[in-house]
Amino acid sequence: MSTSYLAPLQLKGLTLSQCDYKIEDTPAEQMSLSMDTDATMEQMVETEGSFELAAELGVTADLVDAHDPKTTCLHSYARVRVDVAIPKSLVPDASVAQNYLCLNATSIGYSHIRSCLMMIMGLSPAAGIMLPAVLPQPLADAAFESSKESPERGATERGESERDA
Repeated sequence: MSTSYLAPLQLKGLTLSQCDYKIEDTPAEQMSLSMDTDATMEQMVETEGSFELAAELGVTADLVDAHDPKTTCLHSYARVRVDVAIPKSLVPDASVAQNYLCLNATSIGYSHIRSCLMMIMGLSPAAGIMLPAVLPQPLADAAFESSKESPERGATERGESERDA
């Protein structure tokens, strides 16, 4: 069996820290999906043999009245923490490693949240809802922007300049 399709990423931790789900009393005749995300990246850490990065990602997926989007009929939210690493021997450049880790952490985090929320929704009387796939780059960019506002959790300067270029 070939393993050439496996990423060299090390998933050091994946924690679901919050999951909320609430169905309101009266559903609307027509509902639409309203989604929002929030994400932060902690500063990448360089150890003797690897680069490590932690990210937190939250996703809100609500069903709202199609005629009155301020009326929420079903609310769901989940938040995860993802800790990833990559050996320096595979990616010796810090800015390349940061981008690689950030994109993978974002993708893994959203996929985990999506699975959790879709499973809970599928077990509810509201029936299953298919959450869409996302592009990890815009989520990662938003996480870097959020991290700039909070320097103690922010991305490294080297990673930010790479992303802003």
